[in-house]
Amino acid sequence: GRLVDRALAGGRLVEDLGPAHPTVLAALSVLQQVERDEEVAGYVDAGLASARARGAAGEVAFMLVLRARLALFRGDLREAEADARDSLRISEPATIDAGWRFALSALVSVLVERGALDEADARLAGTSEQTLLGPATTRWQILQARAALRRAQGRFAEAAQDGARADQER
Repeated sequence: GRLVDRALAGGRLVEDLGPAHPTVLAALSVLQQVERDEEVAGYVDAGLASARARGAAGEVAFMLVLRARLALFRGDLREAEADARDSLRISEPATIDAGWRFALSALVSVLVERGALDEADARLAGTSEQTLLGPATTRWQILQARAALRRAQGRFAEAAQDGARADQER
């Protein structure tokens, strides 16, 4: 967390690279891992406002899904679902592949938590395996969400397989 504080330099990294830059996203993920959600939320809200002001759809999609994941981890499923759906709505038409996969994994995770297994399954089933898994940077998240779904469906062997693949990808 202290190293991330230095890297973020009070928001300078976000300003210099943009709120959806992979380095910024990695830094925010670290802060979230060390349970500093309020700070992450502040960066996400600032990044979202900046991205909206500039009309940067890709950045808006990423910030929304980050906010969705924060809400999911806090247990606020309604907010998490709304932000994940908004992110998907923005990223699908704009063909923002990484953002779309990030948002899809968040939405599937929320749906599993809500017990909406059929909808979660339909969301994943509507996409080819190659498109769904895409590049390595987002593959682990989809695999992790699908593992949670398979576990909730009682499909334990498939859940274990996806979970193991997610660990390898991460």
